Amino acid sequence: MLADLGIDGPTSVDRLAEQLSQQRGRPIRLMAHPRLGEMSGFWIGLDDVDTVFYDEALTGLHLEHVIAHELAHIAFGHGYDEVMAPEVLATLFPLLDPSMVRRSLARKEYSEAEEREAEVFASMLLQLSADPTARHLAGLPADTRRRAADLAATFGSRRRDAR
Repeated sequence: MLADLGIDGPTSVDRLAEQLSQQRGRPIRLMAHPRLGEMSGFWIGLDDVDTVFYDEALTGLHLEHVIAHELAHIAFGHGYDEVMAPEVLATLFPLLDPSMVRRSLARKEYSEAEEREAEVFASMLLQLSADPTARHLAGLPADTRRRAADLAATFGSRRRDAR
């Protein structure tokens, strides 16, 4: 899927959303939301736009992973024929007409094949783009940054290591 999207090196979740949007001919919006409860993110497809909502409290790699995970569901065409329960929609989006919802996908269990596929995709995308000694770890204490750099050297991308 990464190759199909033309991604073979570092990218951002914003760029991934742009690539998917162009490929599918449908806009994709990434939106922070304050009331997701236990969900970190989910995708909802309306008639004319796909929107990935994520918990506004997320930051750094966790935020990028959640968005990449939801974008993976879009890329792979995961989803359900049913719409999200009207009471859930009314709670999360009081101004949204539930009849406009085409389909939605809220993160459920990691044991499902689609969840595993989305997790692997998100992890691969972030591994291509990760620079653990740079911006993501800059605010951590020096000893934590050194440990993270050691882990990255041990488990890092061979593609990146070969450059």
